Amino acid sequence: MMDVKPLNKNFGLDITGFDIKKPTLSEINAIQNYVHENFVVRIRGQKFSDADQVRFTEHFGKLAVPTLQQTFGKKQTGTPDHMSTVSNIKIGGKKIGQFGSEELDWHSDLNYKERPHAWSLLHAIELPSIGGDTHFVNTRLAYEALSSDMKDTINDINARHDIWSLSLQRGSKDHGKLAPGIRKPDNYGEKDWWKRHNGVEHPLVRTHPNTKKKSLYFGRRLNLYVPGIPYDESEQLINYLFEHTITNKNFVWIQNWQIGDLIIWDNRSGMHRREPFDPKQRRLMRRTNTQGERPF
Repeated sequence: MMDVKPLNKNFGLDITGFDIKKPTLSEINAIQNYVHENFVVRIRGQKFSDADQVRFTEHFGKLAVPTLQQTFGKKQTGTPDHMSTVSNIKIGGKKIGQFGSEELDWHSDLNYKERPHAWSLLHAIELPSIGGDTHFVNTRLAYEALSSDMKDTINDINARHDIWSLSLQRGSKDHGKLAPGIRKPDNYGEKDWWKRHNGVEHPLVRTHPNTKKKSLYFGRRLNLYVPGIPYDESEQLINYLFEHTITNKNFVWIQNWQIGDLIIWDNRSGMHRREPFDPKQRRLMRRTNTQGERPF
């Protein structure tokens, strides 16, 4: 029988007592509701294969094309279809996955696309002895904690999510330049590079299609701005909302990984970040995603 316990006092659930390889319809429906309402769900203590993870993901929506393939048209070799390998491991001098061992800043998956990922499911296969923990921040709770005046200010604002941190302001003389401190991406400067790596606009406050609850909708901070207003005003607003969100401990939960853990999160209700870890130690994760809708 499925057993459900809170991950912390504010959001998130720990689920045990069911078989991920053979979930019943009632268990699938329950998990779907748990994720929609609680943002993050952890499934711990089960052994399953890549194929099992893919089949499990399909219960919750249409499988999404992996991030690397959607963004750059590259398919990871040695990784099953509809999966991404997140790893710092190299075999024969070649990377088997993406994102290495460095810190990954706050973001939601594929927010720079018209239809960002809805759910992400991340399975821990190999882990370093220390570091590499994943932090989650609940942007629905952050929105609900805002003043009525601030909600009124931002409810109808769109924000621009660029793929790279290139632009200080669309339409300005600096548009298309690398933002301070950002490394130059591959092939930057080629003809039509910017057009091929353009981002999109989404509501700064999005509505969850199932719960109808509202959340702040961010991506990576340096890629995010409000078009149509002076750059300084955009920075002031986004900085305030970001700090309000990520510095409140009531909105944040940290996943201390164990081998075999499967974390499910709803990208429409929050963001995540990863701590760095020793590049000499191995970390191997498999990720699947479900397709999402255009934010509204």
